[in-house]
Amino acid sequence: MRAPRVVAALAFGLALLPGLTASDGRADDAPLPERQQQASDILAKLDSKLVPTREQFVAGSVAFAIYHELGHFLIDEFDIPNLGGREEDMADAYAVFELGPHAAKEQMQSAVRLWLNVAYMRGATPIAWWDEHSLDAQRAFQVACFLSGRWPETYAGLPEAFGAPARRAGHCVTEAYRTQAAWVETLRAQSAAVIHKQRAKVTYVPAPLELTDTQKWLTETSLLDGIALEIGRYRLPDWRIEEQEASAKLPPARARDMDKPHVEVVGKSCGVANAYYELPRGKRSGGVFSGQGAVAASNPKLVLCYEFIQLVRNMAQQTLPK
Repeated sequence: MRAPRVVAALAFGLALLPGLTASDGRADDAPLPERQQQASDILAKLDSKLVPTREQFVAGSVAFAIYHELGHFLIDEFDIPNLGGREEDMADAYAVFELGPHAAKEQMQSAVRLWLNVAYMRGATPIAWWDEHSLDAQRAFQVACFLSGRWPETYAGLPEAFGAPARRAGHCVTEAYRTQAAWVETLRAQSAAVIHKQRAKVTYVPAPLELTDTQKWLTETSLLDGIALEIGRYRLPDWRIEEQEASAKLPPARARDMDKPHVEVVGKSCGVANAYYELPRGKRSGGVFSGQGAVAASNPKLVLCYEFIQLVRNMAQQTLPK
């Protein structure tokens, strides 16, 4: 997802919505709009054994968001081809398969719940058919499909909660296998050597007073530091290596600039609930920069906004037991 949109579906200025209560300001006996009712019904059918705590929901949802953006960075950095699907779906898949082996099962199910909650929040509003993302509930199902297809012993039954027939649920195994294999094979060729490693710098921009606790939470999780380590697993693409080698011919001050970490991982207040990957300024397809090349370009950034974390924390308080 490109800046300045909110992580995946949390776009269009949702910011800190006032609540996710069942009535949303309507009379208690008033029926829910159809899309809201569908999201509510699916949430009720999810495996009760996998209900996350509030803290698990926040940790899982925020981790999914920033790993989604890391997926965008890898797609862009290595010019990974897209064979007709949405890049947003590719980034979602990366987040699922990268986090799946390491996160608690309740945290992984949190990504399903996140998009169902967003579907509920926006269920009474017109659908933006032009948006590059799948519909919120579709994204929730795709995450559930990948989870159940890849780890059926843990997540069996998730597709059925969406009303998927057995035939469709069975296809999740093939979809998960093929999608994960595509990511693994693509990134295997980008593994870091001893030299020419990606280097990232983590920055926490001081938060305004009302978000200082959120910044403290993010810092204590070391989530962004983990993202920086993840970036270090990969090599610089050839076009960046060429730019570094060319820097030997630059004046010393310019050469030192080229030797600095070129990826920025930032936690900050954005004024809106958001997470995004920001392209280097001037980059075009194939790693070619306008003007003076990478020397003149800005660094790529992965940004996690404190407001997004606060939104998810509010969501957890309103929808989950402690």
